[in-house]
This record gives sequence, structure tokens and C-alpha cells, in this order.
Amino acid sequence: MTNVSQLDETEVLKVDMVADVSGSMSGQPIQEAKESMSNFIRSVQFSAGDMVELTSFSTGVRLEQEFCGDEGLLLSKINDLYTGDSTSLYDALYTAVERTAAQSGARCVMAFTDGQDNYSDCTRDDVVDAAQR
Repeated sequence: MTNVSQLDETEVLKVDMVADVSGSMSGQPIQEAKESMSNFIRSVQFSAGDMVELTSFSTGVRLEQEFCGDEGLLLSKINDLYTGDSTSLYDALYTAVERTAAQSGARCVMAFTDGQDNYSDCTRDDVVDAAQR
């Protein structure tokens, strides 16, 4: 991260939250991630048009919820996350960057993860290249 700033209520923000639900996140780690994601959702300015998408990953990547402005729906989707299998971190980040890049306004991808990739087809460099494009 190179810069952080508070947006005012006139600039629409699109955020793709990427949640690690691999086996290593079982127990306390997934509970802490869910709490962090839920706290973030409660701070989003949905009334100003902000939208959030929820992507999860373990052995594969799953779109849990497309970009929307429904706080209750997003909180429910976060609450329903469960863990298992391997870690496709780079595949998930690549997917999230591509989906978020297609949105208008300010855009952000946030990953909630505990570690290293061990299952992706994409590489770290693939993700960086996609983000730079």
C-alpha cells in the first residue's frame, strides 16, 4: 500500500473484498477475518453509492456476491463463509483485480488472508501486471 485517503461522500467507491477460506483459516483466523470484514462493511458509505463485492477462495475462486450496495446482504454472505482445502490466493486476486478494474469510480481490492499461495495457476507477477494495467 502506498497511499490511503478518506473519500468524501461525492466519490463512489467500488471494493472487492477477497476472503481466504482455505483450511489454514479454520477457527480463530476466519472468525477474526469475518469480524474485520463486517466492521469494514459497516463503515462503507452505501448511501453515497459505494458498492462492495465479496470473493472467497480456497482450492478455487468463488464469487460470493457481485458488487452491491446492500449492507445486510453482504454481512449475511460474510457470516456464511466456511473454510477448507488449499489456497488459490493469486488466482483470487487476479480475478478480483480484473472484475474491479471494469467498474467506474474509485476502486480497491482488499484481501483478508493469513498467508502464502499454494494452489494458483496465476503468479504474483500476473496479479501485479493486471493491477498496473
